[in-house]
Amino acid sequence: MIKHLLFILSLLSVPAMAWPGDTILVSGVFPGAGGQEIRLMAPKDMFSPQSREIVSAIADEDGHFSFSFTADRTRQYALRVMQFSNTLYAGPGNDLKLSFDTIDLASSSRNPYPLLQPYPMKVRNRNQGQPDLNELSHELHLMVADFLEAEVAQNVRANHRPALHAFSSRLDSAYRDVDHPFFQAYIRYFMAYLHSSLHATPVGELIQLYLLDQPVLYDHPLYADFFKSVMDNYIFSGSRSLRLWELQNLVNGEADYHGLMEYLERDPLLADDRMRELVMTRSLQNMLNRRGFDPGQVLKVLQQTAASGRHAEHRQMAGRILDHQLSLRPGSRAPSFSLADAAGGELVLDDFLGQYVYLFFGSMACPVSMGEIGALMDLAEGLGDQLMVVGILTDHDPEGIGELHGRNADNAVFLHFGGDYRLLDRYRLRTIPYFVLIGPQGEIIGKPFLAPTAGAEAAIKEVISGSG
Repeated sequence: MIKHLLFILSLLSVPAMAWPGDTILVSGVFPGAGGQEIRLMAPKDMFSPQSREIVSAIADEDGHFSFSFTADRTRQYALRVMQFSNTLYAGPGNDLKLSFDTIDLASSSRNPYPLLQPYPMKVRNRNQGQPDLNELSHELHLMVADFLEAEVAQNVRANHRPALHAFSSRLDSAYRDVDHPFFQAYIRYFMAYLHSSLHATPVGELIQLYLLDQPVLYDHPLYADFFKSVMDNYIFSGSRSLRLWELQNLVNGEADYHGLMEYLERDPLLADDRMRELVMTRSLQNMLNRRGFDPGQVLKVLQQTAASGRHAEHRQMAGRILDHQLSLRPGSRAPSFSLADAAGGELVLDDFLGQYVYLFFGSMACPVSMGEIGALMDLAEGLGDQLMVVGILTDHDPEGIGELHGRNADNAVFLHFGGDYRLLDRYRLRTIPYFVLIGPQGEIIGKPFLAPTAGAEAAIKEVISGSG
């Protein structure tokens, strides 16, 4: 339990607070990553599953890079380099210097997956007189780890509320001179999260202390993590005023935004209009993957929320959830690509319009990926001109496609992704091997689809015969 909790806590980051707009300069060095693109990403909000790219730069031959961007508040960002991703915190007045351990692409490419794994990174604030928020948060996580080891690990089932209050006093003393609202909110919701995770305080009390009559911090990752810990199951099993079967009947039957909002108002802790709509929007997102709820009906309520929700933040949130759910679903347009083949030619997805396409993402460095190649070629041969097999290799070195070029059939081709990590983002690729079946009009039929060794050929034949 402790290791699991520590892992969760390690993912937490810091809240966003309003500051005057300012330009932030970020510079750094990543030895061995010369020529690679460095991208800075930010979540659109901390409740819906979307992020946006803020700025990017190409590292020079020695791995040095720099970029600047404008921000009006402190918030969490993600630095993306190749298959690596690290979080950092930046805001007005916080120019940053980054440094990475040296990377050997030849050796790192032998074990690059799953994608978006962390890589050692040091962050230093270059501005004197400003708190080094990355260092402060790192120190705080170490203090929490020590607290968990000393006070929780030895007796997991104990009442940890007294120990948490003592620990909170220690933090107040340790950071009494740090008056940055960003970090003060960090501590506040970290403690709230600990109370929730350790079941030290009843959920209703936590809601009243930390959520009711408090600002909703939509960009605050620690606020969001605490909110999720107490609210993600609240209307399903935590409320004494709501019934799961009534909720299911309401969503699966009427699928009405106003009816759902009115029903949730039965709970006195959801009397506040903004909090109730936030809980509803987040709960709708969870219903999409929860048994007993019709996803189509849930999507209808989300569409109503996106169109006419009472608060702009929730309309935007519902829209992002919808976009995430509806893109890459069966029937949606498959993300396009333009990639080089072994002969140096360029192929785009639209070159295969009119054919079924079995898309394979893999790597020469991945034994599991290579273990599918034989079955993949058998599949291509078995289906002939009914199907085009397109393999996209994600190795750093593009020469790998040459090794497979000789195995190309008339209806199979291997391409290199060309360092286009945005393509992997568009397909939401997080691990390999990965398979996608695309229809004759470029529409997604299945993502993920069965692997060749798991019966893909029979499944594809069934799809083709069914469409005929």
